[in-house]
Amino acid sequence: MRGTVASRIVPEPAEKERCIFARLAARGEAATTKAILLDAGNTLLHLDYAWLAAAAQGLGCTIREEGVGVAAAGVGRRGWPAPLIDDRPTAFFPGYFGAIGEAIGLARDAAAQFAAAAEREHLRDPRGLWRIPAPEAAAVLEELAARGIMLGVVSNSDGRVEQQLTAAGLRAPLRVVVDSYLVGVEKPDPRIFRIALDLLEVDAAEAWYVGDLLQVDVKGAQSAGMAALLYDPWDAYPELATGRIQALAELLRLPPL
Repeated sequence: MRGTVASRIVPEPAEKERCIFARLAARGEAATTKAILLDAGNTLLHLDYAWLAAAAQGLGCTIREEGVGVAAAGVGRRGWPAPLIDDRPTAFFPGYFGAIGEAIGLARDAAAQFAAAAEREHLRDPRGLWRIPAPEAAAVLEELAARGIMLGVVSNSDGRVEQQLTAAGLRAPLRVVVDSYLVGVEKPDPRIFRIALDLLEVDAAEAWYVGDLLQVDVKGAQSAGMAALLYDPWDAYPELATGRIQALAELLRLPPL
């Protein structure tokens, strides 16, 4: 169905995976959890894979939504997205969506057309292209908030992320939303994480960050003194035995929740 993404069924983690949070807590990371900050794009809000698959089909490439998701995750691992503040829009959309286009099998010229179409759609729709809430996002946020955990978003975005979260029905449980375009600094710079922590009035040691990019999200948050988890629903980082979740519902097992 257009505008939806099939929910991936994540099997019950093996014993090694069940121990991830115990090991992190034993090292003293976020031993008292007061806050959880999350990325927006590709974490709380997924790309509209159905739209992207349809755009690819219009250029002669038949691919399922899941294939676009896997390709996008692989591109993210290789180093995109590029910085938004300095390079928008000249580098980001041609680079990121062009790379996705090539990853799904489009020739370079067709991938450039794919990227241009993606940029037009992102600018046309107030929700942007990251407009599909992760299937479990609303329920997980509501449950965490009910447990007294302060929630927030720290996003490299274009000034519209709060509007997009509202449209997706995810804004209400969030205490803060920090948009890089509005504050003038972006991940992995530790200052953007500290802006959110200061707004929540919590120490870095009392907070977790969750995002889909290892270099930008995880290492950025760690440089600000936070514990961090990689959100990897497409299994782009299979070699990581710890520090990785594949479904947001796994956040309900964070210590000491």
